[in-house]
Amino acid sequence: MTEKAKKAQDRYTAAITGLTQGINILVQELPSQRVAGECSPKELRTATLLNSIRLDALTALLLDAEAFSEQDLMESLADHAEAQIKQYEERLSKILGGRKVSLLK
Repeated sequence: MTEKAKKAQDRYTAAITGLTQGINILVQELPSQRVAGECSPKELRTATLLNSIRLDALTALLLDAEAFSEQDLMESLADHAEAQIKQYEERLSKILGGRKVSLLK
């Protein structure tokens, strides 16, 4: 793995940790703030596992076909995860009366 791919992987890992914290706050600590359509923790785990399997399979196929590099993949994953974190931070900030929420360390 190149140094750039490693940095992107570190960004992705940090973003996923932040997303996990945001989801935990909404599901466990602020259950009254959940909106229609959000699922229970069990349903969330099931959906996460299924999506992980699908992503792993698709990624393997595309990497094997050299559709993109591992570095491209990691940078894109990090970018998308960080964008999702911003949405959770904004949502939690609104719920908490405007208090600034930061999920990235």
